Formats: sequence, C-alpha cells, structure tokens
Amino acid sequence: MPPSRQSQILIFLSAAAFAFAVRIASVDVRQVWLDEALTQYAVALDWSGLIADRVSAGHSPFYFLIMKAIGRDGSDLRALRIASAAMDSLAAGGLAATVARYAGARAGAFAALFYALNPLLLFWGQNARPYGMLMMWLAIGIAGAAGLISGASQNAFARRQSIALSLGLGGAAATLTGGVIAAGVIALSPLAVPSLRNNRCFWKAWGQALIFPACIAVAMAGLVSLPHAGAVRGDHWTTRYAPLSVESATIVLKESVAGDQVAQRHPPLALGEAGMTGLTALLLILFAVCIGQALRNRAATPQIL
Repeated sequence: MPPSRQSQILIFLSAAAFAFAVRIASVDVRQVWLDEALTQYAVALDWSGLIADRVSAGHSPFYFLIMKAIGRDGSDLRALRIASAAMDSLAAGGLAATVARYAGARAGAFAALFYALNPLLLFWGQNARPYGMLMMWLAIGIAGAAGLISGASQNAFARRQSIALSLGLGGAAATLTGGVIAAGVIALSPLAVPSLRNNRCFWKAWGQALIFPACIAVAMAGLVSLPHAGAVRGDHWTTRYAPLSVESATIVLKESVAGDQVAQRHPPLALGEAGMTGLTALLLILFAVCIGQALRNRAATPQIL
C-alpha cells in the first residue's frame, strides 16, 4: 500500500529541507570557479546581451534569465548558489516523494538521503549553474511519468500527471543540452515495459504530453546546441564518454557516486579524502537498500521498475 498523501507531503518537505540544509551548510566551502564566473558575467548583462552571450556559447539562456528575473545580482555568488541549491533541494523532495509513492516510504527515505549526500549532486546542485534547475524540472517530469505508467494497467490517466510530464520534460529541455538528452531518455522509457508497447490508450496520453517538450527540444537543438557543436574542435569533454564502451560506462558509474573530475577538484564537503571515501561507501549501501526496498514492492507497481 502506498503512503497516504499526507505522508508523501511530509516526505517531500523533509527531503527538501534536509537537502537544502546540507547544501547551505557547505555553500561557502568552495572558491568561485570559471563556469560560475561566466554565470556572474551573464547575469550582470542587460536582457538582450545576456541572451546573445549565452546563445553564442551554445548555452540556453533560460536559467540565466530566471536568475536575473528573480533579482539575483551577478556580483553576489552566494545568492546565485543558494538559488540553485533551493531548486536542487526541491528536486530531492520531489524524487523522494515519487519513490515513496510507488516503492514505499522506506525506499523514499533512503532515496532522499542518497540524493542529499551524493557528492556529485551536492557539488553541481549548489553551483551557480543550471544543473539544480535541471534536476527540479526532471523531478517534475519523472513524477508525471510515474503516474501515467502506473495508471496504464487500468487506462486511468490523470490530467495533472500529463501536465507534470509535459512541463517537467519541457523545462528540462529548455534548461540545457543535457536536459534534452535526459528528457529523451524518459520519453522513450515506456518502450522497456512489454505490457505498455501495445497499449494504445497509454500511448495516446503519453504522446499528447510529449508534444510540448518535443517542440522545446527541437528549438533548443536547432537554435543553440547543434550550431555550437559543429564549431567545437579539439579535446572536448564529451569525447571521454564516446564511443560508448565498458570504459566509458565505468567512468559514468564511478563519477555518479564519487563525483566527476570537476567535483573532485572542488570538493563540496570539507571531509578530506578518507571522509569522502567513507561517504561514498555509505551512499553505495543506501543505494542498494533503496533498490532492495523497491524490489520488495514490485508486485504493486511492476511497470515502474
């Protein structure tokens, strides 16, 4: 039995508050680095200059426009980091509540701890960069996707779930190129469920919800990402993961837990090497427990798994 709505709200608020507390406690640990300096520069420009600067660099201006619209000053790095941390914390709460609804409250609690303490998510979530906002949109989209998928067995699709999927994936696609990729993965995920492949009612509801994010993704790719990608030369960071191989998969798995090269050079917590190693071990245990809890609830929502 899924937790009550009140319990889901409590899990959302608790997970978001805990993630935000961890991020605020360590928001001043790191010195400013190049990408954050570029954010400060962009936000300090006028509106048209901001858009031109970001598009010319192959970046969506969406996050930077939001920061400027809510009054963030380009000279105040801490305020920019806190805004990103707040959005990332909402993602932590949303994902924890979604996991709790479909895999049980214990799985939701472990997912909240894993998200809040993961060095990779902590570093990028509290950065004055678009990644915290990206995760917030993805959390909304995943909640909507989970709702539509879980309702497929009875062809019961709530409008709010379709709206969440549409807005979440659309927002992710509008945030940065990685959001287009993530939205695409979520959009194709029902193909992995044999019982959904021939469910016309489900695909009708799913397809309608994908119209808006598909338009955003095409616009982003055509206007921002592809023109810039064509101009990239030399040792670009994406070459570390291409072609797809065991080596690249190992890099992704390692960095997903311990932090990527940038996060390791600028550790988000002042724990030292031994402390970060211990935290990584704890996170692996939490992740295993979360999966175990989800498997125990597999009879209720097999499509989600």
